[in-house]
Amino acid sequence: MSLFDLSGKVAVVTGATKGIGLGIVQALAEAGAKVVLSSRDQSACDEVAADLDKQYGRGEVIAKGVACDLDKLEDVERLAEPAREAFGGVDILVAGGSKGIGKAAALLLAGEKCPPGDRSPWSGPEGETTHDER
Repeated sequence: MSLFDLSGKVAVVTGATKGIGLGIVQALAEAGAKVVLSSRDQSACDEVAADLDKQYGRGEVIAKGVACDLDKLEDVERLAEPAREAFGGVDILVAGGSKGIGKAAALLLAGEKCPPGDRSPWSGPEGETTHDER
């Protein structure tokens, strides 16, 4: 018996190939969510996605693995694409990576653009990604 029914929901989880992040993607998949999971290691992402499909997919693809370095805005942009293309969007965002995900990443996953001059730790004065401001 599941405490939550997340059928029809799509989750993006960073830091999802080991430890707490892995436990989170397993629980989300068990509750019926489709998941896009990430870490910096594509082979680890692929392995976890295949395991989730096998264990919870009931013959369909419910998981996509995407290597992503949260320090690189272009990686974060690439992380959002599979959620939109394969599953239609993002309903749940779990920042399981050790560095968190930041305002710009959350905006990108929601389909928004980070405003020019945003002084979050994710964007520099010309929209460049940087962690120098932390």
